[in-house]
Amino acid sequence: LSWAVSHAALDDISYYLTLFRSRLRLFLFSGHAGRDRLLTEGGDSRAAGIAHLLGLCPKLQVVILNGCSTAGQVQALHEAGVPLVIATAAPVGDEAAMQFSKRLFQALEVGLSLEEAFEQSIGAALAQADIDVRRGTGFEAENPDSPLWGIFPNPAASDAGRWKLPTKAAQPAPAHFTENELLLETLYETLAKSNPRVQQLFGQGAVLEERKEEIVAALLKALPAPISEHVRKLVAPSPPGSAAGWDTIGPNRLRQISQTYQICMDFMIYVLAAQAWDHLIEFGDSWKLAPGLKPELEAFFNMDRSERHNLDHFSILRLLHEVLKANAGDIFIAEYNQLKEDFLENEAVKTACFFLENLRQQDEFGFPPAEMAELDARAEESLAFIFSKLGFIGNYLLATVRNIDVQKYRHTEQAQFEHMVVKWHGTLGFYDREFRRQPEFMDNRSVVLLRLSGEGKRQFLNLSPFIIDENTFEAVPDTSLSKLYFFAYRSAADGHLMYKYVNDPEGDVIDLDAPEFYDRRKKASKFQLARAQFEAFYEQIFDHKPLLS
Repeated sequence: LSWAVSHAALDDISYYLTLFRSRLRLFLFSGHAGRDRLLTEGGDSRAAGIAHLLGLCPKLQVVILNGCSTAGQVQALHEAGVPLVIATAAPVGDEAAMQFSKRLFQALEVGLSLEEAFEQSIGAALAQADIDVRRGTGFEAENPDSPLWGIFPNPAASDAGRWKLPTKAAQPAPAHFTENELLLETLYETLAKSNPRVQQLFGQGAVLEERKEEIVAALLKALPAPISEHVRKLVAPSPPGSAAGWDTIGPNRLRQISQTYQICMDFMIYVLAAQAWDHLIEFGDSWKLAPGLKPELEAFFNMDRSERHNLDHFSILRLLHEVLKANAGDIFIAEYNQLKEDFLENEAVKTACFFLENLRQQDEFGFPPAEMAELDARAEESLAFIFSKLGFIGNYLLATVRNIDVQKYRHTEQAQFEHMVVKWHGTLGFYDREFRRQPEFMDNRSVVLLRLSGEGKRQFLNLSPFIIDENTFEAVPDTSLSKLYFFAYRSAADGHLMYKYVNDPEGDVIDLDAPEFYDRRKKASKFQLARAQFEAFYEQIFDHKPLLS
């Protein structure tokens, strides 16, 4: 049960605090305030009186005072027995206060503790203004004009920050819940709108209950290879007698759902980054990165491993979308033009992304066994909902350019470029080899995104160096093999480029400058081309070479 009162008078607050005294867990005041007063409808209310009423609530865990200069009330609330107080020390802007409250409750709603939710909400507020942060049991303002949020546990309740909102998570998953059922149904309905083969099956009336193997194969083939591989892990049956796999409720499945989400978001981010570089090459000096966006984007490409571990993918996706919208140029994935309305400004999408982003953080503390079933059901629901907004990816395919021949004969006016292209369906060896002849050449040793159908200015987008295929860098590449890597992070110590294997992004991370990749004959790393491309992209986008820490 939750209750909220707008334009509350002191009588209203007193009434509800008395009414819900035995049940109240969290109290939030959002509005204008002072060191010892809260501005309520009809005039000021003395904070000491409200603190006394709050102290009579035996189950109360936290008081949040999201108003100007409320830190002076912390001591009175502690003396009244309130376990934890979140308060401010100076005037805070309305927008920052709104973002703080919004993210705080999002974080609590997905199962984070008060301490964890506070850190999440501070990040949202920092995006609006420079804010000092204080963590401790008491408060003394060093600069009364500096807006400052603080989290203050009562000395008598040192573990108060670990409290979480009560949930129904201890209950089993809904009776109708079956692992992968919602995910597969959503993928089937969604990809039928964009992928020819899935559309054919859907049009024939094929249903999962009767033709599951055939439909699942079509779905996996319809998804771009990196995403396809992680969905395959989720839906593949565990071998009989094996330990709990990815298709069974448990921590392994939750980790794989989280990993699938992260790979999906990484893929979308790198498609937009590749598009930005294409536009810069095409339009030259007329294409500009807005000064306000440059520091954030550059920070993303300079994150070290620990920072990338806690990356907010949704924010980076929104940032890159703003970069492209601020400049001219056609976007290869035309559907990205609607990304803002359909995805980035959809509150349900934001909530789903926020939940999946925080699964990894919850894993660090261990998933509570009693909550496992409910967490799994919600995680699958969130992932399925995100896929329902990304059906257009079924019209695109990942491929590797293996070889390029120039075709020019005496009787032809223009040269044609014949490309040997290997189109990947998943990353386990399912591929089609194709020779594409066209007047526009692709780039050697590149990973490209191909459009299956529909007209466009171009039929491919080069994703290198954000996504690379290790096999193309071998002296004698095997055209039947592929090992795809995503850019992971830059080493803070030496600036080395680290890439993660898409099949095992947590366990297989390579350093492009590692000694084992040194080619003595060429006197350079076999990945020299990938590093040169990354440095060229960086210098063109940010107007300077990558910097070492």
